[in-house]
Amino acid sequence: ILEEGRVVDVFTGPKEKTTKEFVGAIISHKLPEEAWRHLNVQPDWKDGLHPIIRLNFTGDVVDEPIVAGMIRRFGLDVSILFGGVDYIQDTSFGHLIVVLDGNRENEEQAIQYLNELPIGSEVIGYVATNH
Repeated sequence: ILEEGRVVDVFTGPKEKTTKEFVGAIISHKLPEEAWRHLNVQPDWKDGLHPIIRLNFTGDVVDEPIVAGMIRRFGLDVSILFGGVDYIQDTSFGHLIVVLDGNRENEEQAIQYLNELPIGSEVIGYVATNH
């Protein structure tokens, strides 16, 4: 036994390396490699680059208009690069990978907003956009 807990919790937030590999083989939360090649992702936030964010949702939060809220609240363009919603034992869980495109201050405020929500969020890189 590597991990214990509710099935949805283990699948949406595995802690152990082996569990992460097992879950990753069944449910992909990663942007496909082909998409990464087209993005030219940078590790640091520099002028002209915009954050790529991974969002993870569980339960009723899946139905919340989080992306629409960021667009309205912070005046950002939000591009969805990848995402999906699945179900385990009648509990929905989803993931999105998005790019926030606006001025840096608004992007930073949006990241803070995401960190305050009952979802998982992390900056996974930075990319230039076409705007």
